[in-house]
Amino acid sequence: MEGLNLHMLNATIGSDVDYREFEGNDKAVASFSVATNRNYKNRDGEKQTDTQWHKVECWNKLAKFANEHLKKGNNIHVQGEVRTDKSEKDGVTRYFTKTLANRITFLPTSGANSQNASPSEAKEQVSNLKSDNTPQPNVQANTQSNTQSNTQGQSVTANQSAFNGDGDDDLPF
Repeated sequence: MEGLNLHMLNATIGSDVDYREFEGNDKAVASFSVATNRNYKNRDGEKQTDTQWHKVECWNKLAKFANEHLKKGNNIHVQGEVRTDKSEKDGVTRYFTKTLANRITFLPTSGANSQNASPSEAKEQVSNLKSDNTPQPNVQANTQSNTQSNTQGQSVTANQSAFNGDGDDDLPF
């Protein structure tokens, strides 16, 4: 039986994107950190926030998208799989856990002073990522109304499977 390795985060980008291109093979990688918060009340009834930091990595055209559009402070949804890398130095083995992203979506933000990139601008540029051997990226723009604050936000999704053309998954959704 094949397992399912799916990691989803609604998070805030906490670092600038570290982007690298590899010469000669048209490969690129982008990595950045995101923070998730969990709010709770302690035994005394005081509100507490627990912040967890996560490393995110994406490759090729999704990496280029991340480099061009993601900025520190953006609220995003990341979907991918959990990966663990192993490094050995001076006889000490260290393990690093990260999310290998295959989908990144801008999330609406509250407040007028949002630092998010323009979703319509991102949508246009993502649709221009098409190459001769790569299908058109799956980019969706949705306007969602927030009845509590009466603001509107747009969502732009960049999907790695559309970039690499595999689209071969057994998931029923």
